Amino acid sequence: MRDAHILVVEDEPELVQALRLRLRAAGYRVTSAGDGLAAVESCLGVRPDLVLLDLVLPAEDGHAVLRRLRGLWAGAAPPVVCLTARTDPDERRRALEAGAVAFVTKPFDGRALLDLVAVQLRLAGAPAPAPAPATVLPGARLSPQ
Repeated sequence: MRDAHILVVEDEPELVQALRLRLRAAGYRVTSAGDGLAAVESCLGVRPDLVLLDLVLPAEDGHAVLRRLRGLWAGAAPPVVCLTARTDPDERRRALEAGAVAFVTKPFDGRALLDLVAVQLRLAGAPAPAPAPATVLPGARLSPQ
């Protein structure tokens, strides 16, 4: 089974790198786009299993990107989780009404984001990451309990 493919759409390079490392460590394949236009272009050839989308982007804002991504796949669009520093309730409402499945404000807890990603992928029927191989230490014994 292949690992789920996650597209990270974010213009802050440090955050992209942190997300990439955390998601890859969890077993996901990760691609990224630094602006809205690049995000849409990258999706023309390959449909990701989930999109992490910043709402404040150069070239095209996240709301416009969300609408365009929804239009690309009609009823088969991948789940989109919005990541933003904006805390305005209207911003959240607009994103959710446009089709986002979740709205996460920055800064966020990395473990909680991974849990959210896993749940959304499971709900969407996307493949789960392969489990990490077990590590056996030399001389270690299992307890019979």
